Amino acid sequence: MNQRGPVEPISKAFYFGIYLGGAILGGILMAIAMFAIIGGTAASESGDFDPAAGGAIAGAGVLVLLLAIACLLASSIVLFVLYYKMWNAIQDGYARTTPGKAVGFMFIPFFNIYWMFQAIWGYSKDYNEFLRRHAIAAKPLSEGLFLAACIVPCLGIIPFVGWLASIANLVIFIIIVNAICDSINALAYIQPQAAILEPEYDAQQELPHQEM
Repeated sequence: MNQRGPVEPISKAFYFGIYLGGAILGGILMAIAMFAIIGGTAASESGDFDPAAGGAIAGAGVLVLLLAIACLLASSIVLFVLYYKMWNAIQDGYARTTPGKAVGFMFIPFFNIYWMFQAIWGYSKDYNEFLRRHAIAAKPLSEGLFLAACIVPCLGIIPFVGWLASIANLVIFIIIVNAICDSINALAYIQPQAAILEPEYDAQQELPHQEM
């Protein structure tokens, strides 16, 4: 039976700040980098602009691109750390996966599309069941919102919808990250009691007593 590791409160400001800051700053820097690289290269080849200056602009764009990747990477790392911590918080032998699998399987190509639903949407369902089993008076998670967090990224492959899906995905994950932090903190330092299970049905109790 899987057991919970130590569950301590996490800093919402730290995780939320790095995730949101990295995602927004990374997106802005990515747009600037693409503009500089494409614009600088085109200017150098046009003949109407100093090739050296155009090359310098394109080179600066590459540096900005690397910085953008670093910001987005930091945002992603924070998200995966939260995935690990949230699954660790509900390990009582009934969770559908372990923290390591929840994170590790997200790196398997193609399979991670399916696994995203298990690791993200599945967490909201298992978390709510965890609260019920152990009679913990904490706010349940919105399973519909966590399901949307899995569906919206898939819409990014649709032409002309990708940008809208990206914006919607960012908004949804801002709410999701906030909810994950709250769910982990709600279980911090709580030692779950024995699971409250429904009594098993005994068919013998329904049989009429026979007269001797």
